[in-house]
Amino acid sequence: MISKHKEFRIRSLVFSAICCVFLIGCSSGSSENSSHPLTYGAIAHIEEASGIGYCAENDALYVAADDGTLYRLDKDGTIVQKKNFKSMKNHDFEGIAYDAKNDDILVAIEGSDNVLVLTRDLNVKNTINVDRRDDNGRLILEKDPENGLEGIAVDNGDIYL
Repeated sequence: MISKHKEFRIRSLVFSAICCVFLIGCSSGSSENSSHPLTYGAIAHIEEASGIGYCAENDALYVAADDGTLYRLDKDGTIVQKKNFKSMKNHDFEGIAYDAKNDDILVAIEGSDNVLVLTRDLNVKNTINVDRRDDNGRLILEKDPENGLEGIAVDNGDIYL
């Protein structure tokens, strides 16, 4: 069981990391070439970061980037692992989450309407195809031809897109 103090520290770390990674990920270029007046301290420099998740099992942050790269960071923001999935047909990663019930890392892929299922070491286990129809075959969510999955969350093994 996690103490309230440790839980607060973990939540603070995750929130700070999210802010820092997205400030960098959403920037249009390097700070040397930018006239943007914002000054910030970042825990990691990750271009086009589009999602971040926390795994308590290994005390790591996982970051998904639009370019098909996934990162595992330690709690100090050091990049422990970087894995490129650009060879995949669709690799526009838009969200990442840890599924504690199944011990999986889940990545939402925008263009293909798929969820990539990985181990904590970022090895591919399988892919889940997102069906936009209910059990009776009725369309419940129409796909926008220019947009797709934009985020992912997991609660007790249930996936929310």
